Amino acid sequence: MASNYQSPQIDMNTASKEDLLEISEIGEKWAGTIIGLREEKGTLTIEDLKMTSKIPSTIWDYLIEKGKIMFGEKKGVLRSMTLEKAMTEIKHLQAEITRQSKHIATQDLKITQYKRALITIQEQLTCTTYKTKTTTQYVPDEEVERNKVTTQHDHDEKERNKVREMECEMKELRSRLLEQEKTWMNRLQQVEKKLKQAEMTNSKSHCDPEHQKILKLESRIKKLEEDNKETKLALQEVLSLLKDQNKIHSMSRSLSTERSRSLPGSSDIHVHVPLNFKRLRT
Repeated sequence: MASNYQSPQIDMNTASKEDLLEISEIGEKWAGTIIGLREEKGTLTIEDLKMTSKIPSTIWDYLIEKGKIMFGEKKGVLRSMTLEKAMTEIKHLQAEITRQSKHIATQDLKITQYKRALITIQEQLTCTTYKTKTTTQYVPDEEVERNKVTTQHDHDEKERNKVREMECEMKELRSRLLEQEKTWMNRLQQVEKKLKQAEMTNSKSHCDPEHQKILKLESRIKKLEEDNKETKLALQEVLSLLKDQNKIHSMSRSLSTERSRSLPGSSDIHVHVPLNFKRLRT
């Protein structure tokens, strides 16, 4: 008759090397690897053993199914986390608590501000309601607030439209100024070109012999005009002298006639008046 006795499970976190060697699938080398890994980790899990490259990872599921091994908690050591992990988690929790405390304080401050604003609004509504009742017909508070919001919205929209119009005008003005500046620059360049051309033409004309001849002819013409003026003046003087001579001749004739009448047989008196003519330029 076959025996139904089953050997007890070996705890991988408390078993010694001899206990591990009792498992037929584990030899001397694998047992040493398990002991070294347990000393390093402190507490072993099936995932830790599967991660080692010195032992095939498929053997551990087989041994657990056969009931040969188990993973218990080592006394005095947490199986799920080390002390370092616990401290890290505690720090995270403390930081989260601090953050939540600041958030709660901020929310409390906002609630206080909202309460104050609500009290102010209620006072304003009470005052508005009282004024409305005492002056004209009663208007509900909600309608008053709605009208205020609508009026403020319309005002804000108008202001935004004004800003947009001003921005458009500024853009158009900038474009106009740029175009005008380009036009002025083009005109200035044209004027500079003309000035350069005039300077070049002037310098060439001063060196041109034909131009020198023209200048000489112009100076001669000016001299002739001056001589012509002097000639005209001389002719005018001659004419005046001729007029004086005619007057003297007429006077001498009248005198001779009178004397001939008063002195019979007397010879005629001839008066000679010398004329001094100014020499004319040829």
